[in-house]
Amino acid sequence: MSIKFILMIALLIAGMGCIMSAKVSFQQRQLTAPDNVWSEKEKKLRRLGYGILILDVILAGFVPEF
Repeated sequence: MSIKFILMIALLIAGMGCIMSAKVSFQQRQLTAPDNVWSEKEKKLRRLGYGILILDVILAGFVPEF
């Protein structure tokens, strides 16, 4: 396995982990206080996850094998 492949898998896991963590936090909070508004922490975590996934796509599509 190449370093690029391992890095892509790590970024995928990190990005999806951030997004899922934000979603689980939101769902648990909605059980006690249903306001349908993302908290600032959840928004930041979700944006971080999407940013990591965008970086993963750029790495996969535009960076040559190393």
